[in-house]
Amino acid sequence: MIPAALNAREYRVVTDAGIQSSAGLAARAASGLGWSLVGFAVRAGASVGINILLARLLGPEPFGLVAIAMIVIALAGLLVDSGLSVQLIRNATLSTRTVRGVFTLQMLLGLVLAVAIILLTPLITAIVKQDSARPVIRALAFMLVIVSAGQTSTALLRRDLRFKAIQKIQIISYLIGYGALGIPLAYAGAGVWTLVWAQVTQAAICTIMSWALIRHSLLPYIGPESAALLRFGSFLAGSNVVSWSIGAMPSFLIGRTLGPAALGLYNRAYMLVAVPLTALSAPIQTVSLSLYSRLQEDEATVRKAFLCIMAVVALVAVPFCLLMAGTAGTAIDAILGRKWSAAAPILVPLAFAMSFDAIAAVCSPLLISRGRPDLDLHTQVIAAASGGLSLAVAGLMSSSLLGFTWTVCICLYLVRAATAIIFVQRVLCIPFGNIARALCGGLLLGVLELTTTGALNT
Repeated sequence: MIPAALNAREYRVVTDAGIQSSAGLAARAASGLGWSLVGFAVRAGASVGINILLARLLGPEPFGLVAIAMIVIALAGLLVDSGLSVQLIRNATLSTRTVRGVFTLQMLLGLVLAVAIILLTPLITAIVKQDSARPVIRALAFMLVIVSAGQTSTALLRRDLRFKAIQKIQIISYLIGYGALGIPLAYAGAGVWTLVWAQVTQAAICTIMSWALIRHSLLPYIGPESAALLRFGSFLAGSNVVSWSIGAMPSFLIGRTLGPAALGLYNRAYMLVAVPLTALSAPIQTVSLSLYSRLQEDEATVRKAFLCIMAVVALVAVPFCLLMAGTAGTAIDAILGRKWSAAAPILVPLAFAMSFDAIAAVCSPLLISRGRPDLDLHTQVIAAASGGLSLAVAGLMSSSLLGFTWTVCICLYLVRAATAIIFVQRVLCIPFGNIARALCGGLLLGVLELTTTGALNT
């Protein structure tokens, strides 16, 4: 633990000494990835189990209302950070002013955005045509302030490769928020407020525990460094916002066109494949960003590391997604229950979509670490433009929920993965044949699984 009294120079020495005394960067990265994967796997398992129970107790509509609210809250959460945390991770040394500047900017952004959302709630609910979501949106807006208070400490933990501590924080906060509080509230008939209080509680515990481990100064600071931080993070913020739109567009259009019940079906089917894959891709993104940043001058090692990471992700993500696609009906009935059986067809295109998403997730930290956040932004813009136009056409044609979902799969997620691979190939000068070989193992295993499940179901 870093004591609260440490000044900027002391914090820099402690951090650098810890890195220099390690057995090597590869060992530290492997250890960090291992802890991240274990932590995410535990949290994903707990999340799936708790969400199944909550889904059975609450039904589709509460999840649909929260999904509508989270469209706005998720966007604001990206703006709160604005790429500031990534800069703390990438910088070789830090001063107290830099840390205080990042914390101050994140808190100010959190407060401003929370107030803005509360004031604009009537307009937001009018746009999505769901007045019942109004109190939910306003309640979750306060969560932005709580989250912004903990982002600086979390970034400093990531910078120091303390992924074991990060995973403990996330697991404990989730189990308390959704398990210890959410499940009793659901049994008590709290309805949608079960999910609201669970999220707010989880965020508060996560913030408190993170700051307890790295007690940086809470004194506000705005100076020349603050302007530079915002300028540097503008591409990352833009990329995150456009990436948010890729996830938000389907929910927005489905909720507006087909209503909360259809959105609830889409949301739960999405979570069945997205949560386990997040347990894989999120820690890899986090650790690989630090790894690539430390290997700025070693292009050959970066190429090898990228291809190895892509091969591992493909070998795990693609077979899992295609297995879920081949057993969609059985999976929905067994996990969520028969009242969710209408979600089974939706799970098939979403499973394919999440396999593409896992591949794109590998590319993003590589582009950012190589100083090309602009290409990451271009990737998101191309996918958003393709998906937005296609979904608008689907909406005008009054497509079914299944039609919307296949459009999401092909025009959003497939386009994004293909674009990201092209940009990475240009930055690292990797032959496409090498990338294809890295993906080959996962694709072959996934096709074999899909073929087998199809034969068993006939």
